[in-house]
Amino acid sequence: MNREAERVDGDLARLREALARSEAELIERSLELRGLRREVQAMGHELLVYREIESVAREDFFIDALIERLLSHVLGVMGVGSGALALLEREAFVYRAAAKVGGVVVGQVVPPGEGIAGWVGVTGRPYLLVPPDGDGGGVPAATEHWDARHDAHEVAKPAVRPHSLVAAPLLGAGGKVLGVVVALAGPDRGPGFGRTDLERFARLAEQAAVVLSTARLFHEARRVSRQSKLLTEVSMLLNSTLAEKEVRRRAMEAAARLLDCDVSSLLLLDPETGELYFEVALGEAGAKVKEVRLKRGEGIAGWVAEHNEAVLIPDCTKDPRFAGHVDRKSEFQTRNMVCVPVTIKGRMLGVLQGINKRNRRTFDEYDLNVLTMLSNEVAIAIDNAQTHEKLRRSFSQTAQALAEAIEVRDPYTGGHTKRVTDFSEAIARRLGIEEQEIENIKLSAVLHDIGKIGVEDKVLRKPGRLDDAEYDAIKKHPSYGAEILGPVEQMRSVIPGMLHHHERYDGRGYPRGLKGDEIPESARIIAVADTFDAMASDRPYRKGLDPEVALAEIQKCSGTQFDPRVVEAFVAAYGAGEIVSQRAREEKTREEEHAPQSH
Repeated sequence: MNREAERVDGDLARLREALARSEAELIERSLELRGLRREVQAMGHELLVYREIESVAREDFFIDALIERLLSHVLGVMGVGSGALALLEREAFVYRAAAKVGGVVVGQVVPPGEGIAGWVGVTGRPYLLVPPDGDGGGVPAATEHWDARHDAHEVAKPAVRPHSLVAAPLLGAGGKVLGVVVALAGPDRGPGFGRTDLERFARLAEQAAVVLSTARLFHEARRVSRQSKLLTEVSMLLNSTLAEKEVRRRAMEAAARLLDCDVSSLLLLDPETGELYFEVALGEAGAKVKEVRLKRGEGIAGWVAEHNEAVLIPDCTKDPRFAGHVDRKSEFQTRNMVCVPVTIKGRMLGVLQGINKRNRRTFDEYDLNVLTMLSNEVAIAIDNAQTHEKLRRSFSQTAQALAEAIEVRDPYTGGHTKRVTDFSEAIARRLGIEEQEIENIKLSAVLHDIGKIGVEDKVLRKPGRLDDAEYDAIKKHPSYGAEILGPVEQMRSVIPGMLHHHERYDGRGYPRGLKGDEIPESARIIAVADTFDAMASDRPYRKGLDPEVALAEIQKCSGTQFDPRVVEAFVAAYGAGEIVSQRAREEKTREEEHAPQSH
């Protein structure tokens, strides 16, 4: 009996041992399986990293999106969800992607050597931070390096200190550091990073660097091609007009397109006060910003104007030069900026700004170079426009002096030229005519009676009705004017309005009997303005018609003597107070003269 019991006990013991061995083997197999699954998952992510190399050659991609994908793949290989990737830009490291890392913002700058990322970037060596009880594989433990490299600039500044961390340089051709990638592991990962993880991470960083280098080459090639084409178009656009305001507006539209940013603005330097003012500011905040003036040296734009030096600001809120009151005025948030001076022949004209790169990106060195090239084009275009404006004013003043000389010979028409010019401009604006053509119409109106230089004084100054011969003589004044101005090349565009302002819409006018749309539009406009003023103005030998009666006469002759469209525009301008007759002007002058003076 005892032997039987002993035998049974022995069998049970051996069974328990077998079960224990089976359980241990099962646990070991389970761990191996979990490890294999994790390894397969890591290999899958690693394969995705390698596939990125192929994709950049055939995709039309955003490089920032590619960087985010790379970081996601690298973290997936390491089995963690927290990390960041920084690239070297202008001698500092700038974070371009971050995942679940407290205190890190895309666009944040890390000076070389500061923090773990800065140390890795400067030394070009990978770094492993392990738990105090972990296997560092010969790499210094966390306690030896944490305080020295974990500061306000460090990517590893999470709300909770990571269990461990790996960081590796992104090395390009010739061992040049392109950036740094960091992965953080919390206690939930289980064992912290070790030597094997560091080696794998360094290999991944090498592959990521290949992807980034390849991507940058393709990206820069495509961007250079697109922006070179756009710069050529912009150059042609800027030089297609000499209207200064139009040049400035086009410059800002071009800047926004070239830089792919939310807002672009042109600030010009006031030569009298030395202040910068927003001449053109596109975007919703543009109108409010135009009320702001910056002293030279004030704000980033003021600093650029004072030092004649371009700047690239990844985070404006951290730049001591940033003028926050402009944002408060415009209710706009400035995140990042590129700003360049606009100069020509050593003369400061102003500054160009690009604000807030789209798609959460920041401006880079290439954007700075592009805006600098654009500023050179803008400077030339503005200088040309300003020179043209000076010539135009000089030309206009000369024409005005000639017109006044005619009025000295014909005292019965005092102020007539000025009123006809004002009326013609008002009509043209009502018709929606472009600014450059309005300038031509105004000049035609100023010179519309210049041919009276060729009419004898006895005819020009006769106070009564002209006989047939005298009327034939006066009818020649448009042709005389064309002959006088014909040799002047700059006057070619204004001659049609002056020559044909006595043509009639029904073809019964002079000097050539043109009809309808055969008559230049400028002449059809001046005809209405000239006739209204002739009827509504006083002469020594007669009283002018009441302006309302003269207006009715103009309307009565619509379709016969005058173009109906021009008459309609004239009536609208008159009703809006844009057409002011001689009588109304004189009454206003008398009222102002007799108004009590305030002290």
